[in-house]
Amino acid sequence: MSSVLADNIKVISRIAELRKPAVAKAMMTLESHLEDLMKLRNLAVQKEQVGAAITAEIARGKAAGIHIEKSQIDLNNLNPFVIIRYGDKSKPSTG
Repeated sequence: MSSVLADNIKVISRIAELRKPAVAKAMMTLESHLEDLMKLRNLAVQKEQVGAAITAEIARGKAAGIHIEKSQIDLNNLNPFVIIRYGDKSKPSTG
């Protein structure tokens, strides 16, 4: 019986309609994510937890696409290192 209902397009449509509010409520937007990270950063600053504040700020930068990390291996040296670039990724780096 349930398989017959699941194949019915009206039932499928109604289930999707009923799920929409729950899905929308659970969605995390970039804006809300950045706001939450900013609140956590501010709380860490108030508590004088500089390390936690820095970590939250780096997380905000990564989420916004401002803080970019990439790993690179120098085949001549075989020592991996990390390049961290700040700023707008569409603009060339000056230094």
